[in-house]
Amino acid sequence: MSIKKFVGEYFTNIIQNGNDIELKTGIICWIPIMENDKKSILEVKRNPYKTNIHDEVLFDIVNINNSHYKNKNVIDLPIKDIQLDAHQELLISRSKKRPCLILDKFKISKEKINTIQDEPQKKLAHHFSKALYIAAPLYSCSTIIEPGSFGPEMTYRIEHLLYNHFFYLPPFPKNTKSLSQLSSSNGGIVRLDESFSFMKNNSIEIETTFMLSEKAVDLLSLQTSSMFLEHDNYMKIKDKLNTKFYDEFPHLKK
Repeated sequence: MSIKKFVGEYFTNIIQNGNDIELKTGIICWIPIMENDKKSILEVKRNPYKTNIHDEVLFDIVNINNSHYKNKNVIDLPIKDIQLDAHQELLISRSKKRPCLILDKFKISKEKINTIQDEPQKKLAHHFSKALYIAAPLYSCSTIIEPGSFGPEMTYRIEHLLYNHFFYLPPFPKNTKSLSQLSSSNGGIVRLDESFSFMKNNSIEIETTFMLSEKAVDLLSLQTSSMFLEHDNYMKIKDKLNTKFYDEFPHLKK
């Protein structure tokens, strides 16, 4: 028994209206994300010999230290097209376009914002009407032949819900448009612990014709929230799968 027995059909076809596909929970898409490695600061300032010119800039790439995010020399600011204030920095990092699973979407309708009586407050709150999405990156399950972080043993543990912050996806549906750079034969692991927020932009691509089924989305919601608060329904499934796993591997039980 594994999580696949509880969920049944993991995937369903995306219902598309016209050419646009709505971003919603259970959709897999490609999103540029910063990699969790060493990050640096791009220190920028106006040319000290031409302080009256705002678009001639000098810069250095330096390691972050305690002097950053503090008051800058006002002589160095402002800089054209770079709207930094005295407590802001330009953070630079390697980034990569990865397949990511949409976890949720947050938005307040303009109609509800317009019910705010105070006009200055209403104006400042209007940006909440733009949809904000939460997503988590997806990594391939590896094999003995092609080793990686999520090998067969690790994947088997995740299938049996030993780790709340890793969400298992089985092999993708056959004969469907799949993720070009992600193996569809071995399935994948969604790293819920690397979740991030973003707003929709032109760099985001949807390459699949399928998404998570309703039951898989229900499990995803339970598992995501269980990282912060235990839920009875999720714990019942988790306990059954954990018991089955430790019956097979009793030496791994604490």
